[in-house]
Amino acid sequence: MQIAERIFYFTLVKPILISKLSRIGFISRTHGYKGNLNCITDISNPEKLIKLDFMFIMINGLPVPFCIEELEVNGTDFYLKFEEINSDIEGKKFLGKELFAEKMKESKKNVLMSWKDVQGYTATDESFGEMGIITEVAEYPMQYIGKCIINEKEVLFPLNDDVVTEVDDEAKTINLDLPLGLLDIYLE
Repeated sequence: MQIAERIFYFTLVKPILISKLSRIGFISRTHGYKGNLNCITDISNPEKLIKLDFMFIMINGLPVPFCIEELEVNGTDFYLKFEEINSDIEGKKFLGKELFAEKMKESKKNVLMSWKDVQGYTATDESFGEMGIITEVAEYPMQYIGKCIINEKEVLFPLNDDVVTEVDDEAKTINLDLPLGLLDIYLE
């Protein structure tokens, strides 16, 4: 099925709301000559991707589903082979495209999510206490940075598995164990 046919078919048959999807990363380059893609993920637990049967590629502002043939996670990267992409020439058409998946809930506190999804959550550090609402999440090479306003001062902190101890989507809270002295740099 050609891309235009796929967009038309899935728009008519089963419209997918972008709000029901979570960004999981982007396609960074091709890998080999058989259509394998190297992707960068921005979710906190990329091992959850192995359970997926399909992903969505954003094409012309619409999420277009693709069936996963193979998927291998390697740190913050993952190698992906879609059934419909069979050469590096076809794969190059998708370089830089964003990847999405339907939000999955395995338990109430374990959701496939991007660090960008915690914007608006209340951040609490183990030693400092409640920091306030995360007003922005910025993407930098190899990491995400959260921003809070404490005592009218902008405070930046890393968002990764080493710092984040718990995320509660129901309560919209995130617990952090920030390095000692990090907040002092901003608040002095």
